[in-house]
Amino acid sequence: MSTHYQRYRNELAGAYVLGTLQAPARRRLEQLQRGDAELAAAIVFWEGQFAQLALEQVVPVEPPAHIHAQLRQRIAPAKPAAVKTASQNAPAGKQPGRFGWLFPTAAALAAGFLLAVLLRPMPTPELPPILPAQLALISAESGKQLWLIGIEPTGQRMEVRNLDAVTAPADKDYQLWALAKDDKPPVSLGLLPSDRIIERQLSDAQKIALAETETLAISEEPKGGSSTGAPTGPVVYTAALVL
Repeated sequence: MSTHYQRYRNELAGAYVLGTLQAPARRRLEQLQRGDAELAAAIVFWEGQFAQLALEQVVPVEPPAHIHAQLRQRIAPAKPAAVKTASQNAPAGKQPGRFGWLFPTAAALAAGFLLAVLLRPMPTPELPPILPAQLALISAESGKQLWLIGIEPTGQRMEVRNLDAVTAPADKDYQLWALAKDDKPPVSLGLLPSDRIIERQLSDAQKIALAETETLAISEEPKGGSSTGAPTGPVVYTAALVL
């Protein structure tokens, strides 16, 4: 994948999170991200960046009173205007509509907000990059994204992000497994977190299993995980591990 294409996909993910994509483009991107772990990871990254910007830098400002009056006048004028409206003056086929003035303003504000995020100095991350060497996106049947699992390029560490504050049923834990292609037993990759994000070192057995597998699975286990070294409860989710 070229650098230009990666940058384009990353910009699309940022525009999607910011809400500046038009409806058809949003729907198309939502379809693509369900089968594209890298695109889904970029969306998660931008969600975190915009949330951080909002918490750190955006201070609520009370607009002047005359702004409210002007908005009310634009939306619902008290008296019919004696002169031609902007809609009447517009060329045929290009009627702006009641809220036509609002969209260029909103687009300009959104563009400025996105530019502020792109240009603001980013802190050096303490965790591995958001787009590691291998990724698996665990989703429910409804399409809701639950966990994002990444293996760093060196293969030494694994990062697990809980995308939807998923918790196991009472007295249960969700356990992650690397499924072998042949008849070898699955290898446990540990319990899935209820926290937003965790990072863990991989054992030699886990590294070998991840190098040989293309599929991850999640089983529902007793509290503390399986005691047999293999899944004992039902497998509730599976996902492809992509390069």
